[in-house]
Amino acid sequence: MLDARYVADHFDEVRAQLARRGAEFAQAIDGVVSLVTSRRELTRKTELLQAERNSKSDEMAKLAKSGDKQGMAARRDELKALSEDAAYVARRPELLYYLGRSYYAASQFTKAVDALERFVRSQAVLGREILPAPL
Repeated sequence: MLDARYVADHFDEVRAQLARRGAEFAQAIDGVVSLVTSRRELTRKTELLQAERNSKSDEMAKLAKSGDKQGMAARRDELKALSEDAAYVARRPELLYYLGRSYYAASQFTKAVDALERFVRSQAVLGREILPAPL
């Protein structure tokens, strides 16, 4: 049995060995290269998005701790504008989570509940965990 990681990392070598057994064996793994490339690209994009999320979360925490109401309001307005862009929310539903937390910190509880409910619904539709991964 072939290890998937070994095949991905040594594709040409594995293909050559399979070709010695028959062309049909070598052809059977031709689709693996595109899958491995796609997986690596998606992993890279996911890591970039996670880093962006962590950075934004840290920014919000610093603003909340500092008591900078103007900074918090500016950041909240930025998040609100993004939350109205359906395509953006579909790609990054955690935005609604942070927007809800921002409203809650500003004692705007009705808006906080609305944003958090939208977040929970989007996570359910996407089949994801309700809460973002811990930092």
